[in-house]
Amino acid sequence: MARKRTAAAKVAYEVILEKILSFDVPPGATISDSQLAEELKMSRTPVREAMVRLTVEGLIEQGESSMFVKPMTATDIRELLEVRDALESKAVELIMATGGVSAENRAQLLYWNDQMRHHVEHNNFALNFQADDQFHRLLISCADNSRLNEYANQLRLQIHRVRWLTIIQPDYLSSVEEHQAIIDALGGGDTVAALEAIKAHIRHASENFHAVIHDEHSGGLMKLITQAALTLGQ
Repeated sequence: MARKRTAAAKVAYEVILEKILSFDVPPGATISDSQLAEELKMSRTPVREAMVRLTVEGLIEQGESSMFVKPMTATDIRELLEVRDALESKAVELIMATGGVSAENRAQLLYWNDQMRHHVEHNNFALNFQADDQFHRLLISCADNSRLNEYANQLRLQIHRVRWLTIIQPDYLSSVEEHQAIIDALGGGDTVAALEAIKAHIRHASENFHAVIHDEHSGGLMKLITQAALTLGQ
């Protein structure tokens, strides 16, 4: 029975996560465990377990009488990028302090960046984001610091949700080139160059978000979220 409940909670988690990341359930919207249980044809217990997990991961919040998708503001985006800058810059410092990336890890970084280029050229945004996520996960793991990896993982899904807003004004080939600069710097033995490469990448990401959010035709963040949801639904 426990195994079936665990499997059901995993299914519920994946469904709710997809609804949140695709903006099918937008930021600030209430999430009903009873409605989800009815939709998924399961009891409320595994749905609640899934919602607790998503609360820990920073995508759902508990209100006074209900749970809702965590709102998304320009401040949230700025803070996420600031923390990401701190974590990934520290990862680069640690990598360089131990002689740079290994040949195996360098090959994997190149692989994921090539995958990004391929998916960008074929306008497959979902797979592009997956490859981008794998690139940055690998970069963090190369630092060989379990606490750094833990903190980075806590931010992953929040960053992933924010990343979808960029499909309104995509500029992903620039990210591919910036990734290549990071890889080259990590293998060049120059810590200053490696740090500048990762900071330039995150700075560019921040500038892109700022441009999208503050575009005079965007109509504000919530309208951007609506636009992103419509694009994802096409």
